[in-house]
Amino acid sequence: MTDLDRAEHLLDLRRHDEAANLARQALAEDPGSGQALHVLGRAFHGMGDHVEAEQVLRAALASRPAHAGTALSLSEVLAAQNRPGEAASIAREVVAHEPHWWVAHYQLSAALLRGPRAMRRESLPVARQVVEMAPNNAAAHNILGLSLERNGKRRAARAAYAKALELDPNHANSLNNLASMNMSLFSLGRGSDQLRRALALDPSDPIFQRNLSLLMVRMCGRLFLALLVCGALIAGLVAAQAPPILRALGGALLIALVGLIARSSIRSLPAGVRRPLALIRQVRAGSTMILLVLLVAAGCVCVMAFAPAGTALAAGGVLLILIRVLAISVVVGWIISLISSRSKNRVGY
Repeated sequence: MTDLDRAEHLLDLRRHDEAANLARQALAEDPGSGQALHVLGRAFHGMGDHVEAEQVLRAALASRPAHAGTALSLSEVLAAQNRPGEAASIAREVVAHEPHWWVAHYQLSAALLRGPRAMRRESLPVARQVVEMAPNNAAAHNILGLSLERNGKRRAARAAYAKALELDPNHANSLNNLASMNMSLFSLGRGSDQLRRALALDPSDPIFQRNLSLLMVRMCGRLFLALLVCGALIAGLVAAQAPPILRALGGALLIALVGLIARSSIRSLPAGVRRPLALIRQVRAGSTMILLVLLVAAGCVCVMAFAPAGTALAAGGVLLILIRVLAISVVVGWIISLISSRSKNRVGY
């Protein structure tokens, strides 16, 4: 096995730094090596340096213009830079020259999925063709699931992801994509379990880490809603002028219930994120504001439960202000996302 063969194996293992070093050594001996440039470009892409990857891959393609694998790698890098038109154009050229190679059709479908709605619609028949050409390949069913999901066919998308996992239970991208579909505010269980399995397979994947931050933010949102319910019930006791001991007992029971919800949510997270400092760090990566709001809301509920009636009413007022601030933030964030028409990718290709 040559150094470049070992480098390609390291790329499959996502050990991009080591692969890049071997590619550089090969280029020191043969600066015009198309294979070495291809490996180095893929390594840069894996490390997230898409601009450098594009430059190196274009040099590799100039060195061996007819190499389909290099062209597809360049298409993948362009798609990662949100240039789906260029990526799809290159993939179409490869499909024209290699019509029976399922990987070329796969990359074309992936590039089309990055584009506007018309391109996403075009990706679906291409993805179906990928599955016809490679019916026993998990990646083929994963790209079909992505295309179905992006075209609004969520039930069929789940079936495609499930088929991918039937073929390969350790297909990390399919686990992540199913987790992304299952991470609703009121149903985090299945999504967190699937994401935990994906992270166990590749803990450094930036898309998986982004979804973990999203999971943490939604978990905090669920706890915030639980605290609001507690606050409303305790406010009812204050308004009814219930005895302080009754309010304290009721508050203690409600706060204990919120604690059980929090404990259940935390236990479903990856082991490395369950420690207090790791939890805080991960939530801050997703949203500093929601962590602050959650902590203040918890403090307000405790004050409402155990403080004198006047102080409890003041804490209730603070809780109402928090609700307004959070509602305004959600609306503003939604408007900004509509104006920008761009969102960070949370799915794995």
